Parts: sequence; structure tokens; C-alpha cells
Amino acid sequence: MKVAQTPTPLALDKSYLGLGCFVNTETLSETVAIISTKGDSMKYEDLMDFKNIFFLGLNEPSCNSLSLFFSRSKVSDIPEPLIINGKNLGDSYSVNVDEASPVIQIDFESYIGYSVLNESYTSWDEYQVFAGKSFRIYSKSRYLDFISIGTFASEDYPGPFKHYGVVCYDHIIDVVSSSCPIIKEAERSI
Repeated sequence: MKVAQTPTPLALDKSYLGLGCFVNTETLSETVAIISTKGDSMKYEDLMDFKNIFFLGLNEPSCNSLSLFFSRSKVSDIPEPLIINGKNLGDSYSVNVDEASPVIQIDFESYIGYSVLNESYTSWDEYQVFAGKSFRIYSKSRYLDFISIGTFASEDYPGPFKHYGVVCYDHIIDVVSSSCPIIKEAERSI
């Protein structure tokens, strides 16, 4: 995976975006480049009302730091027949990456752990407590339990930490970090 070491400009090539069959590659250009950030950094809480997000990929720009890239989605105006087992269930509308929206970049200076799950293998879990829609902060989760059992991370070392989660089309992203994420929106260059 070839990715620039500086925050901007950062070129995302097709192999970088090709982490799975999670986007309609016909709607993606060969190269998306982050050419400039828009204004000041946002807070993670500013994202918590967003819904319908695509995960574009991730990068560790330096040891144990993490950059995540997301896109908003757009529903097609063109109806397509929905056919399952040879039966036409009527019109459907594809949901695709919104090429006109900026890329959302979330940077963690450090992390305790992160995970990327195939959304198809997850289910609703009443045990978990969170605030937010697609972008979430968990106060109770299976992933926090996993971190507390599988690591010696604590309030003392590295200090207080949070579980940030992003529920996307096709992917579920979990990050536990004691550092606050840095949020940027970046223009796409096609």
C-alpha cells in the first residue's frame, strides 16, 4: 500500500480504496486526491448526526497512529429492478459514494486498538450503549470489554480513553484511543 506520509496532499489510489467490494467502483474515479482542508478542524461530536456513510480506507501514517477516510452517500435518481431468486420485487435505487461531497478524514495521534469488521457479520446488540448515528461514542461496548480484558490499558496508563465507532455501509469501524480524534474535510480532486 503506497500512501504519502504527510497529512495533505494525500493521494488515495485505487488499490488503497480497494479494501473490499464496498463501493461501486464505477462511481469512483481512478484517483481521489485530498488537495486542501476546508477551514478549521471539526470535533467528532460534529459528525454524530451523520448517517449513510461509506468507509474509503485507512492508513497508519506513523507507528501506532491512525487515519481513517469516509464519504457521504447519495441515492441514485435512476430506478433499477430489484430481482431476487428470479422474482422482480419492483424498483430500487442504488446508494453510492457521493463524489461531490468532501472526504471526511479522522486522525488519531495514538490508539489502544482498532478493528474493521464486515458489516454483514454484525447484529444489533442491546448490551452496547452509545450516542450518535453513524459516528458514535460508546460508553459501554463489547469492544471496550475486549480492550479491558486483552490489554493493560487503564485510566492510569495511557489515561482516560474512549471508544469511537463508525457504522458504515459494508463496514463497522471501532477505535479505542486516549487521544481526541482530529477531524478534517478535504476536497476531492478528480
